[in-house]
Amino acid sequence: MSDLASGSYSYEPCALKAHGSLLNQSVKVGVFFLTLLYIFSSCKNKTQNFEQGQVKSEDIVIIFKNAPGKKKIETPIGVGYTMFFERIAFYFDQYEEKILNPKRGAVADTIKITPKEDVTELNVEDAKYGFRHYLLKKGDTLTLDYNGTIPTAYLNNVNVAYVNYDNFIHNQFKKEYSEKIKFLYSLPFVSFNEGENISQYKARFERFREASGERMINDLAVESKILDSLYAINMISEENYQYRKNNIDFYKNLYKLETGNLNVNTMDSLIHNSDSFIYMHTYRDLLAKMINNRYVGHLTSGKNNPSLVDSRVVFDSIVRSENIPKLTKKYLLFNNLKGIIKNYSSEDYSVYFDKFKESIKDSNLIHYIGERYLLDFAVSKKETKNVLFATWDKEKLRLDEILSKHKGKLIYVDFWASWCAPCRAAMPNSRALNQKYSDKGIVFLYVSIDKDLLEWMQSSKEEGLLLDGENNLIALNYPEAELYRNLNLSSIPRYLIYDKKGDLIYKNAPAPNSKQIAELLEKLLKGN
Repeated sequence: MSDLASGSYSYEPCALKAHGSLLNQSVKVGVFFLTLLYIFSSCKNKTQNFEQGQVKSEDIVIIFKNAPGKKKIETPIGVGYTMFFERIAFYFDQYEEKILNPKRGAVADTIKITPKEDVTELNVEDAKYGFRHYLLKKGDTLTLDYNGTIPTAYLNNVNVAYVNYDNFIHNQFKKEYSEKIKFLYSLPFVSFNEGENISQYKARFERFREASGERMINDLAVESKILDSLYAINMISEENYQYRKNNIDFYKNLYKLETGNLNVNTMDSLIHNSDSFIYMHTYRDLLAKMINNRYVGHLTSGKNNPSLVDSRVVFDSIVRSENIPKLTKKYLLFNNLKGIIKNYSSEDYSVYFDKFKESIKDSNLIHYIGERYLLDFAVSKKETKNVLFATWDKEKLRLDEILSKHKGKLIYVDFWASWCAPCRAAMPNSRALNQKYSDKGIVFLYVSIDKDLLEWMQSSKEEGLLLDGENNLIALNYPEAELYRNLNLSSIPRYLIYDKKGDLIYKNAPAPNSKQIAELLEKLLKGN
């Protein structure tokens, strides 16, 4: 028995932790202006109709046509891959980003949202590390019609030119990746050369980033002139003009901040007025960096990842600040509380949840957090002797109860998480095994170590686990339970096999996508 339990099979785990210069600018501006003038002129009357009359509704309707599936795309330097379209779109609502994931490849899938604010920014992933931005109002219907990975947008059934503004700007610069992306997210663009030491790589990395930053500033200047020209001849509304100008300014401030040239007074002013901009994705990126600069100033390690900013330090600093307005403070405290829940002990997030309740007098949000992060199970999370799970409807189960219930059957345990790419990649094979052997005396138990109930539920839905009922579980007391420590469960995916008596016989069972698993299961079923 012990010899079997020490057997090991390998698979790729998730460690647990948590160009060239522009054309002559005067020529470029002329090309931009003439092209945009033509496009905007052809849609002028339709644009005015949209500005003057909205659909009478408190909702925003978004129709996705032929939405792309999840896609593995090589990084620009050809090392590894990036999984695009994990989330097709998202928007900000009150205190967090809400993700929209339409049916993939469907002819059309309609999603209705009811944001609290009058104006909403929808961000749509573009498969080039960036997003297309759409400014929407209550009553709008936005149709995103995909041809490949980039959609053409129709607002209230009209192809209004400024709604596709990001597409047009991207095409005019004729760059596969924008300089914004290259500057802010440089790592996928700079390969590590053979024979190069770390200091040489860092120096080359910084030179690339500096050059990208300078090109980004040049591109932003060109784009700003285009916007000014359009606004001067009434080809774009005041609201859309100001929205795009603010986005440009925030990128400029990100550049200044990253290069150490954003002064303290500007930062404090931006933070003080942040409630007006918090709905914008670019601003939230800037805000996070400014908060760390002003209130933390250094990195302190998280439990599972030493490079993390310590969310506890940031949380306490935000509580003490008198410069952060109400809505922004709620957003920042909530998001840092999520970081504490994800990366620190149950004792830590219990303490900080109490601090949150003292600072934020919002009973609906407090209830929402308790439900989403299973804080009703706070005592169970500290349990060490028993291994505890929760079902979809929040029924608590013990591992020994499950083993007893299924005596006489083999049990194959699949440890996974919503954020674990190798786990998700193996899931179709796991489901295929389930279908093949579930009627032959094998129980398949799916155990997620997620701490976020919503992320677990969404990913379970995507992986077709909804019908597994009591066999699709979320771990309540990972990693505190003795079993997890005995197993040294520090990476996932991880697979276990219990025999018909309920004894653990494989601590490192073959993965469902391995060549060995079917042969092993057949052997165990025969009792050999």
